Amino acid sequence: MGAMSESGVFTVSLDFEFYWGVHDKRTLASFKPSLGNIRSVIEETLALFEQYEVHATWATVGFLFSANPDELRESLPQIRPRYAHQEYSPYDYVAQLKDPNDNEFLFAKNLIKKIAETPNQEIATHTMSHLYLLEDGVEPDDVHADLSAAIQVAAESGIKITSIVFPRNQFSEEGLEICKSLGINCYRGNQSFFAYNSLDNAAYNNPIRKLTRLLDCYVNLSGSNTYSLQPENNEMLNVPASFFLRPYSKKLQFLEGFRSRRLKSAMTKAAKKKEIFHLWWHPHNFGLNSQKNLQFLEGILKHYRALSMKHGMASRTMSELSSNYTGGVS
Repeated sequence: MGAMSESGVFTVSLDFEFYWGVHDKRTLASFKPSLGNIRSVIEETLALFEQYEVHATWATVGFLFSANPDELRESLPQIRPRYAHQEYSPYDYVAQLKDPNDNEFLFAKNLIKKIAETPNQEIATHTMSHLYLLEDGVEPDDVHADLSAAIQVAAESGIKITSIVFPRNQFSEEGLEICKSLGINCYRGNQSFFAYNSLDNAAYNNPIRKLTRLLDCYVNLSGSNTYSLQPENNEMLNVPASFFLRPYSKKLQFLEGFRSRRLKSAMTKAAKKKEIFHLWWHPHNFGLNSQKNLQFLEGILKHYRALSMKHGMASRTMSELSSNYTGGVS
């Protein structure tokens, strides 16, 4: 952040979505193993954030603010996207919800409250319905209605939304204008490397792009992805991602040292050059191999604390960056 910052910044954002993030790709039954211990994973993650004084942004799907299907149905927007690929819409699924045993995988009202009450944690939006802005059939009115509903359900829980993470990292200039009109002033953009471009699902998951993103977690293909903020008057603040915290893989465990060095090297660069390092993941990524993933995360947080002590690196949420970027991070 150049002259605007007195220190490097460590930013963390989590795409908090439970089953709603994969409803178009997985059945709930097949995804339950990743969600079975998710609440304890989130509580342990919060404990680590408190221990290492990490400020984090939890970009939360609006559906999670409900406690049950009836409450959710009362909060749904009247205008809904008419996707060309109907499987992208969760609304048919919502209409048929009835098994109370599934509620723990679909709703998180009390858990959101716990996160919000934890020091230095921000609740942001991940849209109301895990909306894909770049898919065929999604119109500006759909985006406005969806985001308005997300802001409303958060407000009913006493939470003001000022930051957004877009599902599947899909966003457009038109979508950003709608966000700005609703009081959202900060978003997580994508890395500049081609494999991370904001595209529809089909293009983003092109096999070459997927393989490139996988390799980039272990070897340096895209660079350090640290950066200085470039604010523009009256524009939403873009806080681009630096890296996705890919979960532990038993098949690739021999590469864990490379994964750790890749992240820590970029963090060190950000600390020394007074730049931003922005790490993100989904809480459910830690649902399998939970202790391995939490141990890896703690290693990253220990490195942050060392950089904080040596170079003055600071941890900031997206909203904290947004509110301070014109005057620097203190």
